[in-house]
Amino acid sequence: MTEVDELVIENFDSKLNRLMEAYTRLSVENKALREQLNQQSKRWQGEIDVLVEQAQTLYKKYQSESMFLSDEQRTQREEEILATEKKASELKRLYFGADGELYKKHESLIAPIQDEIYNAVKDICETKG
Repeated sequence: MTEVDELVIENFDSKLNRLMEAYTRLSVENKALREQLNQQSKRWQGEIDVLVEQAQTLYKKYQSESMFLSDEQRTQREEEILATEKKASELKRLYFGADGELYKKHESLIAPIQDEIYNAVKDICETKG
């Protein structure tokens, strides 16, 4: 093995070590980011749960009082229940849907980590020799 070969291998090893260090550091950061996403997800789910509970409460109240209500009052209560259920459904889609806030937040937090790993791998691949 020539001196040039040894330098190329040493350079490659150095870059590979840098990649592994970055990966280890970013792995720790990734855990923190996942916890942050998990906490946000719980807050959003809490909002949705409150609306679902409100809709259930409204429905139970409606059931117990419906025989005493006029047609107009029944219609009004039904619309209120449906509106509350719809709002819960819309929030669920907004927060957890395919292009929802959770997905967007995940992408914004994870993208820098992915970019750094990509650049480190690219740097290793571009090593000549």
